Amino acid sequence: MDAEFTQKLILIFFEKGILAIAVLATGYLITRSIERIKQNESFKNEITKVRIERITKFYDMFSEQEHWVNRIMNHFYYQKEKNELYLTEQEFKIATEEANKISKKIGFELNSMRFWINDDIYWHTVAQLELFKDAQSEIIEKGNFEKINDFKLKLDTLRMNIDKLIPYLKSNQELKLVKYDRSFMYKKAPNTV
Repeated sequence: MDAEFTQKLILIFFEKGILAIAVLATGYLITRSIERIKQNESFKNEITKVRIERITKFYDMFSEQEHWVNRIMNHFYYQKEKNELYLTEQEFKIATEEANKISKKIGFELNSMRFWINDDIYWHTVAQLELFKDAQSEIIEKGNFEKINDFKLKLDTLRMNIDKLIPYLKSNQELKLVKYDRSFMYKKAPNTV
């Protein structure tokens, strides 16, 4: 009976030991999985912060360009339609210089944003810039001042914050289906003979 009791006791300790090892291993694996999830979330949060900073910087520049071009358009409008002075010569010079300076680098900035934004947002922004260039051309260069409000309305309907942009693109399939001319991205190499 003593040997049998010892044998049962050893068997109980062995079973409990295996159970304890299984619980410890499971706990270790769960803890490790939780740590990985936390690391991934931390990484995603850091990427999101950088992404938001980059997108904000670009759209701030876009808004600044719009500000200067609006001042120039208003200047021509008041000058030609109402025969009033909207900007002084110095203010007009500053507005023109600022608009040109931003206009030269905004395309490069948008292309550098391709890493941080998806194609839908990129092409939506391209559409905004194209509309903005059309407005500049039509109003400033051609003097069609009656179109100022139309262009501002079109820009306002296209412009939206990042929270509204993705649902807008998903609901407005017309914008998504526009075929943009991307041929400028694929220049042919000159024939060398």
